[in-house]
Amino acid sequence: MPAPLLELKGIAKTYPGARALRGVDFDLRPGEVHALLGENGAGKSTLIKIITGIEAADAGGVFRVDGAEIREPTPRLMQALGIAAVYQNPTLFDELSVMENLGIGEGGPLVSWRRRSSSSGRCGTCAWPRSRRSRSRARWPGGRGS
Repeated sequence: MPAPLLELKGIAKTYPGARALRGVDFDLRPGEVHALLGENGAGKSTLIKIITGIEAADAGGVFRVDGAEIREPTPRLMQALGIAAVYQNPTLFDELSVMENLGIGEGGPLVSWRRRSSSSGRCGTCAWPRSRRSRSRARWPGGRGS
């Protein structure tokens, strides 16, 4: 069995008045796909925020990426390690490809294919279909129309 790409052990997160996560163990190995399911308030979003470095876990848990322990995950570090969340967002740009829409969060609407292919060895070679929806339906972040 291959070593985990992402490994969490004993992850906990408490907010004032609420415990969101208690002792969460999770690992992701090459080729696996996982889905987080649960009721509202079950901690799904909190776990994703911890994995992507947006929120810090409470002290005591173990967080590893490719076997290396991550002591202070930040969004920038996690993106550099190839970990990011794609949130449900109905305001994507219809005229851009899937990869270009994902690139919006990296500082602009254009994907640096050279950087992507050299950093991950995978993304730059993907063939993503373009959207077939009308350009007139595109929306800018912050609610501005096209």
